[in-house]
Amino acid sequence: MLSATGNVALTGKLTASLKSTFSAGLTDGVATLSGSGAWSGISTLATTGAITAPTLTATGAITAGSLKDGTATLSGGALTGAKRIALNPASVSGGALTITNSATQGSGSLVTLTGRAGQTVLSATGNVALTGAMSATLKSTFTAGLTDGTATLSGSGAWSGISTLAMTGALSGATAGTFSGAVTAQSIKDGTATMQGGALTGVKSLAMTGALSGATTGTFSTHVTSTAFKDGAATLQGGRLSGAKSIALNPAAASGGAMVISNSGTQTSGSLVTFTGRAGQPVLTATGNVALTGKLTASLKSTFSAGLTDGTATLAAGSLSAVQNIEMVRRRCC
Repeated sequence: MLSATGNVALTGKLTASLKSTFSAGLTDGVATLSGSGAWSGISTLATTGAITAPTLTATGAITAGSLKDGTATLSGGALTGAKRIALNPASVSGGALTITNSATQGSGSLVTLTGRAGQTVLSATGNVALTGAMSATLKSTFTAGLTDGTATLSGSGAWSGISTLAMTGALSGATAGTFSGAVTAQSIKDGTATMQGGALTGVKSLAMTGALSGATTGTFSTHVTSTAFKDGAATLQGGRLSGAKSIALNPAAASGGAMVISNSGTQTSGSLVTFTGRAGQPVLTATGNVALTGKLTASLKSTFSAGLTDGTATLAAGSLSAVQNIEMVRRRCC
């Protein structure tokens, strides 16, 4: 209907209800539609229908019912169908992704990541700061360690600085544990030894720098070394047993050997064994034969109900027999 060679200047509004072709482009002095089909310099674009374009670049805000790129859709504030998001704030203060909830959350999760079993769902390079509690139902890996500012899990798998550890399941895989406070658990096991119900069983060795207290019984199948042993009354220290009320021995051996007393030193005085009892009361009672290889001296009354012999002479039922010599010492008095 109208064909013009050269520039066409319109001072009013241009309305085209049919197809119009501008081979050299179209401009209003600011925005331009080039001959190649590209718009540039647009300050505001208002449409009532859809805009279909291979690319869209805007320096200001874009307001639309929805935005689509063929796969992802931004509509009603929700981004769906997106395959990936790459963010780079190019800022020394970060701020690439900030997620908040203006409503008071009563259930659900503000952020949910759903991956595949056995695969990494979240990977972070750098420090991760959490101001709330962290709950992990699947395996989580922290190659650079984990800390809450006090307790620390190092990259080598060692925990340190823990003030309280509350668990509903078992603690396994630990090679060593050091605690400065009390440990409360139904049972504690190291693979061999077990502490449960106040009883310690399966112990091969026990190294302590302080006192072992509160134990009601103790059973050891191997050698035990300590600076002192106490049960509240008796004390074993420096090789000496003191404060003992009674000693019961049963070697359960055909050759005897319940008690063997020797002196590695050369004794020149005193007595190797001393019994101190009460006057008029037995101080030593023996059932069976008593063999003495040395001299027997009795300053108090001694009773031998089964007799007395040195291998030759015998004193039995008040009678002496097979006596070779009798040596008597007269004592003067008064």
